[in-house]
Amino acid sequence: MSQKAIAFTVCIILCAACVLHALYYYPLLPDMVAAHFDAAGSPDGWVSKNSFMAGYLGAAGFIALLFSGISFGIARLPDSRINLPDKEYWLAPQRRQQTFDLIAQFMFWLAAATLALVLDISNQSIQVQLGRSSELDHPVSSIMLYLGFSLTWAVALVLRFQNSKSDGSRK
Repeated sequence: MSQKAIAFTVCIILCAACVLHALYYYPLLPDMVAAHFDAAGSPDGWVSKNSFMAGYLGAAGFIALLFSGISFGIARLPDSRINLPDKEYWLAPQRRQQTFDLIAQFMFWLAAATLALVLDISNQSIQVQLGRSSELDHPVSSIMLYLGFSLTWAVALVLRFQNSKSDGSRK
């Protein structure tokens, strides 16, 4: 299985996890649930559980569609709209598909990380709704982990396309 396929599969699994998570917890939630939390992680804003779940699943769906659209749509853009270092090299016919597959792989990993964050924060919120916790358990850790991943992702993406000699096909 290719790296792109693995990243895409992880995204699909996380999308399914969000849907199954919502379906499992929806009947257990009270009619009104906390939808906003203060800096300490304590609830301070309330909505109906329908609105909460619509926001949760809407965010997960939007993330999946946005990153999938970018992953599959970039190959349809004219070369003039694609910004890559040494663009002529990366978009040459013999490596064009490999380049787009690599971009898609990177985008699917970022989508997976973003979906994992949404799932984690939503689960922390649901635990508060169910009285299992009085505040979000670890929102700062979740966000810091996501930001760390995002920074690593961005550096890896830039480095991967920075040096066209890194793929070994050009001397």
